[in-house]
This record gives sequence, structure tokens and C-alpha cells, in this order.
Amino acid sequence: MNDNLSSEQFKLSYVRRKGTAPDMGERYGQHIEPHGRYLSQAEPGADYPDDLFEKGEVSFKNPLHMPYGDESYAHESNWKNQLSSMHGGATGRKLSNKVVASGHDAIITHDENGTREIVDLTGLKQRRKR
Repeated sequence: MNDNLSSEQFKLSYVRRKGTAPDMGERYGQHIEPHGRYLSQAEPGADYPDDLFEKGEVSFKNPLHMPYGDESYAHESNWKNQLSSMHGGATGRKLSNKVVASGHDAIITHDENGTREIVDLTGLKQRRKR
């Protein structure tokens, strides 16, 4: 069930740090990551200050589940590298558009401890090819 080919309806409480993340380039794989709204699954009972975090509920109809892979974003097994490779080396918005075109509305990564990074693709506006 939790491999990169499986999908199923998924609902969760999320948190998201307010503001824009600084550009860290290759350090966190930002140069290859898909475009979308990055979320974390909220930990029950944890305190997330309103001035720092957006909180809410989200559900996805057909998320792409992927193993998180190696902690190093430079390692080929890390999910960002795997996803880009699965889609011909696409990155950023092009990568997200390919994931959406394949029928997915989110990317949910996981490891042996549970959910890791979540990318919400539901807000992407599809751009027409010129």
C-alpha cells in the first residue's frame, strides 16, 4: 500500500509554517522539488502558535504515496530525486503538472515512523501550452 504506485483517499490535520521558505537551493533539494503547498501532518496535542503556523484539515482523493528515502536530498533514493526521475527529469511546476496529469492531487512521503513531507497539488492552476 505505501509504495510509490499506490494511492487512496487521505484526510489529515495539517500545519504549515507561515511565510515563504528561504531559498536553500540544493541543500534541501529545492532545485528539483515539485511546486505546490508543502504541509506537515499535525501531531495530536502539540502546540502550534497561531502567529507562526497555519492549521487546518485537508483531504486528497488520489495522492501519490512515496517512500521518503535517504535523509540526504542529494542521494538518489530521496523522494525528490525519485519523483523527478520517474518524470523524465522534470522539476518545479513542470514536475507538479506531470504528477497532476497522471491523476494525483498530492504527494505524500513516508518512512517507517509515518508521514513525512506532504505536497498539496490541488491549488495548481494548469497552464495551457502555447
